[in-house]
Amino acid sequence: MSTRTRGKTIPNAEPCADCGNLVPLDWEACPHCARPGLFPNVRLANQTVERSKLDARYQAALSDAQSRGCSAQLADFETACKGSSAVFRCELLRLQAEIASGTEIYKPFRDVERLRLRYEKATDPDWPTLRIKAERDLLGNDKHLGNVHYANVSINGEGITSYGDVTVTLTELMISHRASCIEGNSADLFAKHGNLAKILRSTWEERSRLCVVKAATNVNTGTKSDDFPGLILKNKTKKSKDDFVEVMVFGSMTTATFEAVTIDRAVIARSNRDAVYWEAIKEKLAKYNVQAVEN
Repeated sequence: MSTRTRGKTIPNAEPCADCGNLVPLDWEACPHCARPGLFPNVRLANQTVERSKLDARYQAALSDAQSRGCSAQLADFETACKGSSAVFRCELLRLQAEIASGTEIYKPFRDVERLRLRYEKATDPDWPTLRIKAERDLLGNDKHLGNVHYANVSINGEGITSYGDVTVTLTELMISHRASCIEGNSADLFAKHGNLAKILRSTWEERSRLCVVKAATNVNTGTKSDDFPGLILKNKTKKSKDDFVEVMVFGSMTTATFEAVTIDRAVIARSNRDAVYWEAIKEKLAKYNVQAVEN
């Protein structure tokens, strides 16, 4: 869809909230008043067409739950999702290299994959390639590739175990304005469908509605609050089998973006090196008042 202004056509543009002039959806700052804080993934998820798709599926989920007599259970689940967090898992070594001994800037997915591709053979499916294709589809073009971090929506602080030993919970204040959500693993969904045109997405604020759509058919009159976390996160032995609500966080992250870092004591105990790494990480976390949790 295009919008015309002063005789010119600007494709995929919306008015700036501050000055009212049109700004293309993939811009990070208004070219007219130069106010920053525009996040392409959020703006694209907030388009009328995307909101309408989500609302239609959401209303259908509510109606179905009502017909099955489990509206109360679904409402309780939605309430739990409104208080959910964005978390990700990673390897202890990566956290040590980037947070404890590095620049304190946590590298986005694509930067890590560039390094990995130097010495690893292509996987099947080829996750690095699929992830980049999905990212391009979700952001509209190549302009912002490599500027996205990935996490999952979690009710109980659990992350996707296949991604590493350490769980990082992100501070909502630091990411709510620049995060969008997708109904599943975007790379896996791209592999299955070839594009993400029909895949649901939402802003961070609307994540509970997206979670309701994803989980509604698995909610019934016997569903308890203890069942809620597993409705939006199912860990499997292979990444292609993991089922979760994905979070895209646009822009950079540092230690200050973290709310808590959790590790299993068995990981710390497996070698002296890992124990030393964890101590170094804890020192940096303490500097930013980030919780270091040992389970």
